[in-house]
Amino acid sequence: MLVEVPLPAPGGPAPGAASAAAPAVRALAGLAVPDLLVRAARPLSQAQVARLRRLQGVTALAVLDPVRVRAAGTRARVAGVDPSQFRAFTPQETAQSDPVRAAVARGELVPAHGLAAAGDLPLGGTVAVQGRGAAVQERVGALAAFGVPGVDAVVDRASAAAYGAKRNGAVLLAAPERTVDGLTASVREVVGTAAEVVALRPVQARSGRCSSCRRRGSRTAWTATADINDPYDAVPAAARYLCQYGGGRTGQDLYDAVYAYNHLDSHVRTVLDLASRYQ
Repeated sequence: MLVEVPLPAPGGPAPGAASAAAPAVRALAGLAVPDLLVRAARPLSQAQVARLRRLQGVTALAVLDPVRVRAAGTRARVAGVDPSQFRAFTPQETAQSDPVRAAVARGELVPAHGLAAAGDLPLGGTVAVQGRGAAVQERVGALAAFGVPGVDAVVDRASAAAYGAKRNGAVLLAAPERTVDGLTASVREVVGTAAEVVALRPVQARSGRCSSCRRRGSRTAWTATADINDPYDAVPAAARYLCQYGGGRTGQDLYDAVYAYNHLDSHVRTVLDLASRYQ
């Protein structure tokens, strides 16, 4: 199950009923495939964020407040988000789950399945989250898949600030009509050369063929002239995309990476089944 929310106890109140009403989350206008992840060396100013939003071809943007924490003693990379912005960049089941978005808006912790499995983060339970200051008790409001590199869990931005998160520390951008190189150049003009700009759109072309698709050390140049019908192009491109989303790991991290590539549960299970036969 890719999205999980706690069920009410028999005869008891609904989850979150004791909390203040969650802020409204805007309706989902559509899904956005992230093209770039920008990790700023210094917090971006509001003016910089506004300039990024106005860049030619940008159709969606989400600001992240990243921080490394320990959740129930397990290391985790948490992003403070505006759920109305961030939901568009997540897999379909997560994006369309209003209970997940409401859990974030209420200030609850929403970890990925892999993090929940690695640590003692029971759905509906309360865990200690240790950031740069004192530990904060947080309720695990849901479990979900995110498909965003470097995000093991999300909270609202106010909670992330309590952990010591870097305000405006990262940005996700979607600009499907721009080339990756062109979009990167435009972003560099706004954020400077010190920021890390990670291309999330898989693009590549051959500068020479290898004798086997599994051979290491293939001299492959990542540009925009690739042929998706040619395995010498398609296989390295898919591998790079999966690794960017955590596919080099195992368990739920691998599941989430394949799901980020194709948002269909049955497809993921088929891919993992076939992969197990080649190991």
